[in-house]
Amino acid sequence: MGIEPENSSREALARIERDVANLKDALGLLGAKPCSICGKFYLRSNPGDLLKAGGYYVCYGCFSSWWSDLCPKLPIRDREAIEHSLTRWLIDHHHAAVFREFSELPSRELQDVHIVVRCHECKGSGKQYGSERCRSCLGNGTVWVVTLKKQ
Repeated sequence: MGIEPENSSREALARIERDVANLKDALGLLGAKPCSICGKFYLRSNPGDLLKAGGYYVCYGCFSSWWSDLCPKLPIRDREAIEHSLTRWLIDHHHAAVFREFSELPSRELQDVHIVVRCHECKGSGKQYGSERCRSCLGNGTVWVVTLKKQ
């Protein structure tokens, strides 16, 4: 008698796992992709929902923690390759602003996402045209990319 409930539980669990796999397959056929972190599905027709970077699909809600965990583990070349995509995604889809000086940043309480990235114009050198100070980063080699919290 003790075996029957255990078997029915295993069968029910196997059925649920098959149903979930079928639902995931169906969502994929509809063009949805899951966030690599939280697993929530998003339609690819809205490029602002998911960032595709470094083999990951990451939603805005998971972005900050994902990037802060991944960034120090990446070789500099890989990190810099991803940073430009991150910056464009945040600016184009999440109203991020780029700041050239620390003193320009909004107060920390107002910031949602805050990342420091290599300046795209001077490739982090701080110089343009040989020896002239880069106008995009004011010679710092980096800029701040910030989104504000929704009020």
